[in-house]
Amino acid sequence: HGCDESGSGSWESCCKTCGQTLQNDGELTKGWECEKNGGIWLKGFKKCNVKCGNNGQIYLDRLWGNLQGDYTDEKVKGCGSDKDHWEDCCETCGQRLQNKGKLRSGWTCEIDFWSTGIWLKGRNA
Repeated sequence: HGCDESGSGSWESCCKTCGQTLQNDGELTKGWECEKNGGIWLKGFKKCNVKCGNNGQIYLDRLWGNLQGDYTDEKVKGCGSDKDHWEDCCETCGQRLQNKGKLRSGWTCEIDFWSTGIWLKGRNA
């Protein structure tokens, strides 16, 4: 918004300002970049930005998992190494996201085959 080569700033500097603002606001993870390709593109990963529990220590990296962006299939982070608590951790996260209107009812929690973590799966609201 407001970026054009004839204005006071270049597309690249405008993109960098936008990216840094989004990162500072907690909307974008570190490691984003600006790419020129017939215009300017800000590329990076959007943070889930929904606190799932334990004062924000339980979280998802993002709230989508497929190409259409309408289905979440993401590892729940911040559950710790005690596998006995993973289900409760995931349930807390899923319920919080559902209550905030981010996830539809019917979501599930699933531990992967190798027991490296637990995934929250369901349709985005």
